Amino acid sequence: MWKTNAAKISGYMVTLLGLLSVIGWALAIDWLKILSSRMAIHVGHMEFLAAICFVLAGIMLVLSAKIVTDEDRFGIIEILLPIFSLLILLVMSTLLFSVIIDIYYHITGEVIEEVMMQPIMGMGIGAMTGSVGLTFPPVVTMLSFVLISLSGLFMIIDFQSKERVLLLISWFVMIIGVFALIGHIINYPMMYYHYDLFGRSFPPMAADAALLFVIWGLGMIFCLGDRNAQHSN
Repeated sequence: MWKTNAAKISGYMVTLLGLLSVIGWALAIDWLKILSSRMAIHVGHMEFLAAICFVLAGIMLVLSAKIVTDEDRFGIIEILLPIFSLLILLVMSTLLFSVIIDIYYHITGEVIEEVMMQPIMGMGIGAMTGSVGLTFPPVVTMLSFVLISLSGLFMIIDFQSKERVLLLISWFVMIIGVFALIGHIINYPMMYYHYDLFGRSFPPMAADAALLFVIWGLGMIFCLGDRNAQHSN
């Protein structure tokens, strides 16, 4: 039972910290945007959409814990959980798809440009065109939110190896956050996913976002542990 309570507390923490970040973005309060500036060397702002998704993810964790403890007497949670999951999935899958499409067109555009400009360059005429890189959130951030949304859908669906899949998602999300936090502490940009890929610049995962991923993943692991214990009984 204590594991389920720990999962609920984790969900409330993610929801509260995400809500504070939403308020910070909405009211332009910088100190609310940076929730963990004291524990990391380089901290980026959690994006507004990510903050909203964290609020939903925290609520989903609490609802999942309530499902495990059979608190859904009227079936309301089984209605709310997929709604919140689909909202996160809609936002983050759209962003992820746009990144993939933009990278594809950027690469193919550079190849076409090089082929078309090569004869002109050979004539001594310099290329007058150039590519301008766009900035996207880290792919791992969007991917983690997609997995979180899927976990909410899987919670209300019965299938073989359900607990194993949910546990794998939880560990993946938590490890993603742990790596980013360590990267901020030791000042190693690649560990908090700050890199350039295919001519596109991806900003780092914010330390506060990484912390919330760790809390969510750990809470979900506790939730699933209590679920397995109840099934064994």
